Order: sequence, then C-alpha cells, then structure tokens
Amino acid sequence: PQAAKSQRADIVFLPECFSFLGASPAAALAIAEPLSGPRLAQFRRLAADHRIWLSLGGFQESCDSPDSPSPSSTPAVPQNK
Repeated sequence: PQAAKSQRADIVFLPECFSFLGASPAAALAIAEPLSGPRLAQFRRLAADHRIWLSLGGFQESCDSPDSPSPSSTPAVPQNK
C-alpha cells in the first residue's frame, strides 16, 4: 500500500487467492478464518494506516454452517478509514 499511495493511488486490487493458494481443500479449510479474524484485521489496519482502499480478490473465509463446511473465497474491501 505504501508504494501505491506514493504514486497517488486510491485503491489497490489484489488477485483471487491473494493470501493462499493451497494444494488441497483440506489445506484451504485449515487456514480459513471468519471476516472478523486477525488476517483481515491486518488488511484493515494497512488500509487505514495508508489511507488507501484495498480490494482483496479472494479471502479464505471460514463458514460455520453445516450446509457449507468448506471455506468460501470471499472478496473483501477494507475501507481506508
């Protein structure tokens, strides 16, 4: 974010699977966490600290639902506030 902000960018787009590209569904499930978890909190802090928007292409979100035991690849956009 710092390099993008120094070039006057307002938003940084990261690709699908930006934070993890696993070899198996079990590996993806092992690192998945809720949107309120520590990994996304780090990106929220980065966005706020650098006053830039981040578009996170695919975050491994854990789903605590019996209907969906697999993680979701969820796009997330932490605000710059």
